[in-house]
Amino acid sequence: MYRYYPNNQLYLAVSGEQIYALGPITNNQVVTLGKLSDYACFVSLASCAPPPVPTPSATLNAPNSGKAPWKLATPITVALKDSAGNLVSGALSCASANTVALTVAADCSSVTGHRLGQQTITVSGGGVVANTSVKVIPQAQPLGTQGATQSSNMVVTPAGRVLAWGQNYGGVLGQGKTYSQLTSLSFPTPVKDQTGLSELSGIVAVSVGDGASALALTEDGEVWSWGDSSSLGRTANNGDALPGRVRNAADNGSLSGIVAVSVGDDNALALADDGTVYSWGGYSGQEGGSSTKRVPGQVRAVNGSGALGNVVAISAGWNWSAALTADGKVVTWGFNSSARTGQGVTTSTVDVPGYVLRDGDGVAISDIVAISAGYNFGLALTSAGQVYGWGDNSYGQLGQNTSSNVHSRAVLVKGADGTGQLGRIKMVAAGGWHALALDQDGKVWSWGRGVDGQLGDGPNRPTGNEWLLPRAVVSQLGTGQLADIGAIVAGYDFSMALATDGSTLIWGEGYSGKLDQGGTNTNDLAVPTPVKDTAGTGTLSLAPISVWPNLTRRGR
Repeated sequence: MYRYYPNNQLYLAVSGEQIYALGPITNNQVVTLGKLSDYACFVSLASCAPPPVPTPSATLNAPNSGKAPWKLATPITVALKDSAGNLVSGALSCASANTVALTVAADCSSVTGHRLGQQTITVSGGGVVANTSVKVIPQAQPLGTQGATQSSNMVVTPAGRVLAWGQNYGGVLGQGKTYSQLTSLSFPTPVKDQTGLSELSGIVAVSVGDGASALALTEDGEVWSWGDSSSLGRTANNGDALPGRVRNAADNGSLSGIVAVSVGDDNALALADDGTVYSWGGYSGQEGGSSTKRVPGQVRAVNGSGALGNVVAISAGWNWSAALTADGKVVTWGFNSSARTGQGVTTSTVDVPGYVLRDGDGVAISDIVAISAGYNFGLALTSAGQVYGWGDNSYGQLGQNTSSNVHSRAVLVKGADGTGQLGRIKMVAAGGWHALALDQDGKVWSWGRGVDGQLGDGPNRPTGNEWLLPRAVVSQLGTGQLADIGAIVAGYDFSMALATDGSTLIWGEGYSGKLDQGGTNTNDLAVPTPVKDTAGTGTLSLAPISVWPNLTRRGR
């Protein structure tokens, strides 16, 4: 059945349920207009829905499938369509539906997320207005080793799996087995989920600490914990060889809204997306002194009143903790042996958080962009690329060309020749008794204790097994200087690096297979050596550094 309309030279035809049109307005092409029931309502029908009303739509494309890491400006592209489905040409403008949660460039070029979760963007142009959204997620950090005395390693893959190897004290390798059931793993092995039947997934960052415990952060801002210590953040028990969710402060649900995690020994930290810090375990910085806290609570402010806020980065050392504020200052608390809190005091514990002070004038160090809390000392990186150190200096780990004197306040690490200061640094890592630094050229420096090869100095082993000033970490050939590196971490007596191509390198003390060289190999390595993959036949490759924004852990 068809009808011709001479006024506009249009033919309409009905065949079955479909309506077709042909004429000048269709460029003399047959087009389908839809079903007859969309345009007509018959008495025989019990009800008749109105025809659908087309609405404008907006789409957003951002790196990582429409996701934006917390506090990082993320480039985006936006497309806007009118109600007829046509792209709107010309300039578009964007605005955030909630500026506390998300800021958007007016020209739609980038977004910066301040709260986790799906956030709405209003797009307008050519008289058309529509909404789209972006998911704000925590910043991904693939290397999970901390500067404590553990003998295990963990990394996160781009697919969100956690790989673990080394010693299995307390079930820290997350295989659902105790140490008596599984002593160690020689190659990277996926951590299991809470059922023990599948792999833990959806992870963006991991931290493994001295107390045989580990924390993993999900894309949605929740935290999993496993291992054997009171730093699991759960009241049910002190140990679990499989992951379980860290509880919230009220102990009536899961901790949420978290953007970073760090575990030291008995102390654990979580940074919330509103800039507050949760802690649990020992030396928590909460009300009640250094007594053990089973579930997370907010860390006190520097003056002891209210909660510590405006924090952009955290780092847990051996029973002490550090936080970096948005105004570039470093706040510390906890066990203060060797004056590791850097506050100029020698008391055994610092229960109320305070600022790290500069040696000489006692003023709080400032303009800091990254921090690292080690076993008994700390490091802080300035925006100018210089490095502060404080705490124990028994092996020259503060880079002062001496291996004596505790520094209760922060001093600048000296240059490699002993004059001036180390400079052009973009990442620091504090280990047990040694330190690492990554410079702007992707080269690695080390100083401090080197008896186990953790300095990566190859055949250039120092007398007394320590370097008192920064020295070059050698290449995989044992010569020159290690280069093309994107990130570094320092364990108690070993070191690890992620190359710009995504491959992983490790060196130092080889006890219990923590260097991932297969079998029962426990040899020390003083030369950076590729970490083996899960099969033990190739090199573990995570992803090129382009996949990991802010890999150098800058908090500002």
